[in-house]
Amino acid sequence: MMKKRGLAIMLSAFAVVLLGGIAVAQIADVLPGNDDVAVEAAPLANDVVEDDALSPSNNGDKATEPAKDDAKPQRDQKADEPKVDEPKDEKPKDEAPKKEKPKDEVPPKDEEPPVDDEIDTEPPYFVILSPENGAHVDDEVVTVSGRVEVGATVTFAGKYEARTNEDGAWWIALKLEKGKNVFTLYAEDEAGNKSSASITLYLDRENDHRFTANQKWEIVDGKVAANKYYGTAKPGAKVYVVSKAGGAETKVIAGKNGTWETYVEFPKAPCGQYFEVVVETDGARKTFEMKWHCEQDHEFTAHQKWEVVDGEPAANKYYGTGEPGTKVWIVSTDGGVETYTKVAENGEWLIYVEFPKAECNTWNDVVVEGQDGRKVFEFKYVCADEGGEVDFTANQQYGSCGEEVPYDVFWGTEDPGTKIRVMSDYGSGWTKANEHGEWEIRVDFPNAKVGKTFEVVIESDDGGRKVFTFTRTSGEGH
Repeated sequence: MMKKRGLAIMLSAFAVVLLGGIAVAQIADVLPGNDDVAVEAAPLANDVVEDDALSPSNNGDKATEPAKDDAKPQRDQKADEPKVDEPKDEKPKDEAPKKEKPKDEVPPKDEEPPVDDEIDTEPPYFVILSPENGAHVDDEVVTVSGRVEVGATVTFAGKYEARTNEDGAWWIALKLEKGKNVFTLYAEDEAGNKSSASITLYLDRENDHRFTANQKWEIVDGKVAANKYYGTAKPGAKVYVVSKAGGAETKVIAGKNGTWETYVEFPKAPCGQYFEVVVETDGARKTFEMKWHCEQDHEFTAHQKWEVVDGEPAANKYYGTGEPGTKVWIVSTDGGVETYTKVAENGEWLIYVEFPKAECNTWNDVVVEGQDGRKVFEFKYVCADEGGEVDFTANQQYGSCGEEVPYDVFWGTEDPGTKIRVMSDYGSGWTKANEHGEWEIRVDFPNAKVGKTFEVVIESDDGGRKVFTFTRTSGEGH
């Protein structure tokens, strides 16, 4: 009986060992990494847990060893439960590590941070100098000029740019409508700052001519006192020049264009004394003073009008002063000329001379001789049929003036059709060279101050440039 019981116990132990080996083999397939078997292994694990020999409620002495074998199934049973990640001590990736600023990077207290360069916000200097604001003009095209900051540009209406030079002088030709015209121009410097200036001009309507009068000289000489008067008035109006002291009364009629001019002699003028001359028309009157310098010492002077001439034949103009009644000879071996003229009673002389033998594109010598005086000139003859270019030249007639409205006359040569501009701070104007390459212009300086000497710049569109000076005198005339 004991033997049978021992055999039974041994068979039972063998069965347990056999079943445990099978369970271990199946549980090995349930380990992570074999998902296909994990579902099939779960019932087997439950079966093993339900066996009385493996139940935690069995308090037998031998229950401890199978419990060790059951440890793996118990852990593998958790594989079917959702896995919860345990928190780690790692810092979030988006948080950059903080750096401590080295102490030596802090600037010393006595050092100031660098200051950026100052930005230019100042509007450019910009002024209109000519014509005078509110002026009445007869020409529908007027040159407006002035000064601007060097490097700045001057524009009108956003699309017309004025011409400027390296000194900051600028000018632009503007077209006027009849009546009142208001022009606003803008200057912009290199930094983009802007300034503006405006001018009002009046273009007189047809037959709407204001009365103006001018006297050419304040002091005259010659055997008989004489002077020239000119101005504007309504076409057909009668203009009288009257002087009680001088014993003269002259009438002139304004032309169709509203201009008038007359040359008046004063045979009873007092010697060396100022006397009054009145110029008047219907409803308007202007008074001048002049002085007759009665000494008869006339200095000989001579001038040539052009340095370069064209046309056929070559010709030039010569003028000056001398003793009244004396001869002035003009001689040119190159041009085949020997001629003369006489000095007028007012001490002035003028002659227009042709040079039929002047050679093309060469310089010709001309000698002018008068009483106790001699002067030599030269001019270049550019033949029209050879199409030669005309050199730019510019001349000034007076250089000073003491009249109520001071003015000067400028003339010279340039290629036909080329525009010539005369510019100053007190008056300006422009003209074009004629078909012979000659130009001439009179410019008034109404705003010039007495005793003030200023520059007058003459420029051509072809690049010619010449600078003169002009002084407004008082009581001296030209």
